Amino acid sequence: MPQQIVVLCIDDSEVDAEILRRHVAQIPEYAIEFLHAADSDGPAADAARARADVIFLDYKLQGQTGLEVLKTIRSSGDSRPVIILTGQGDEYVAATLIRAGADDYLVKADLSPEMLHRCLEQSISEYRGTLTDNEILDEIVQHSLVFRQLEREKQTAEELFQETIRGAVTSLTAAVAIACPEAADRAHFLKPYVQGILNQLDVEKRWEVSVAARLCSLGFIAVPRPILKKRLAGEKLSKREQEIFFSHVRVGYNLVARIPRLEGVAEVLLYQEKSFDGGGYPLDAVRGADLPIGSRIIKVAGDYERRLSRGVPHHDVVEHMRKSGIYDPEVVDALLAHLDT
Repeated sequence: MPQQIVVLCIDDSEVDAEILRRHVAQIPEYAIEFLHAADSDGPAADAARARADVIFLDYKLQGQTGLEVLKTIRSSGDSRPVIILTGQGDEYVAATLIRAGADDYLVKADLSPEMLHRCLEQSISEYRGTLTDNEILDEIVQHSLVFRQLEREKQTAEELFQETIRGAVTSLTAAVAIACPEAADRAHFLKPYVQGILNQLDVEKRWEVSVAARLCSLGFIAVPRPILKKRLAGEKLSKREQEIFFSHVRVGYNLVARIPRLEGVAEVLLYQEKSFDGGGYPLDAVRGADLPIGSRIIKVAGDYERRLSRGVPHHDVVEHMRKSGIYDPEVVDALLAHLDT
């Protein structure tokens, strides 16, 4: 039986909205009620947004950009899927929108029922994963209350900072361990490699890298269990399954970016699967030294541990890391220096 969902299209073009409506109407897996608003303001738009399960938002509206509307939606605490539609692709704009909380970014000329089905399926799956995420955030709120109490007791700023970070990270890791034990296992096995690399490099804000290593699998909670098991077992994923699996970086980013002072940690999580040569996820132009050093470290440590655990000899793993262009050579050297100590 088709799943019933309400789709809201915010677009000042009646023609583009009608094209989208016709495309989504051809998705057999969903029984879609399609709503259209020409702008994001006013009682009618507010009422439509209140009913929507998924929002398609035009990037260029009259008087404001989709990015401005997106920020307003996210600042209100609304975490429902928002998919940006644009007349032409731009990797920089796409990366900016994803960081601001967009669930996807689609070019109007490329739309098809098949593409929209994949996009809706992934966005709805991630949003349902936030049911668990919201429980985690409730725990973080409790630690925020502790933070304010400590502030009233006039502890130093550094003590307040440490207490807040420790409480938030502890809540996240504990909740993830319950919701997805595989995620906790990955972080556990990664820790000694990450710490060893840090000991070999001069890295500012080492604590951000350490915290990111503890939370590197946070987004696994939104990955369907069959796909996660295939990935962890080393089985080949289809292109669609890869897209779903690697969406974990965006889920982790969106969760952690909400926590004050963990913006740098969130950035590390977003790029932890990104290759040094610019390949991989997320699909943007960031590469090389522009990638956060924490992301480069987790990439090396995670892939080294994963290949070893699958029985690949150390020598073969190192040779691949040196020749593939996927890994930061300096970080690879730091890993080897750590292993030689």
